[in-house]
Amino acid sequence: MGLAHGGADLEKFELVHVRQILSVVLQITIGLTVAEAALNFEHRDTHLSNVLVMATDAEEIRFKCENIRYAVATHGVHATLIDCTLSRIDTGQGEVYKNLSDDPALFTGSVKDPQSEVYRAMKRATNDDWKTFCPKTNVIWVEYVVSSLVKMYKKKLASATELADVAAKTKILQMKKALSKAQSLRELAPDFFEESRI
Repeated sequence: MGLAHGGADLEKFELVHVRQILSVVLQITIGLTVAEAALNFEHRDTHLSNVLVMATDAEEIRFKCENIRYAVATHGVHATLIDCTLSRIDTGQGEVYKNLSDDPALFTGSVKDPQSEVYRAMKRATNDDWKTFCPKTNVIWVEYVVSSLVKMYKKKLASATELADVAAKTKILQMKKALSKAQSLRELAPDFFEESRI
């Protein structure tokens, strides 16, 4: 099997400015939103090592979801989500999913480990029913990614002075707050993505 090189994982890739942080967050979010809307898809394992980032010359990445076109400015970075081992999807002929209850070790990590807390939050959100579509799991993971990036780039966010970076920082913090209340990523689309109806 041959796969394209998707870049370095998000833990290792150095995002240069706040606009790149926002772009990565938006790319992950809209990618999951499209899959969620089209296929009742849940990734269920969107930790930083499963997000690959590479430099790009493209100015924007375009998406289409429920007859609306969206564009995300790249600011020089392209994010790709990998590893669908724990995912859930409707194929049109039934659900394909992994029963995470078969791997109880996923839920026994330290309470001080944010990633372990995400698995437990997913278990609560799904009521331990891994077959049924529960878009809240995508929200939980994107919230984890945003929180992780805010922590990783705390100094960069705090010292942002360029107008574009300050605006990006504001949007990241607004998104973090919106995620804490959302049940589905589709709820965020009208507020966080540039759109044009088809």
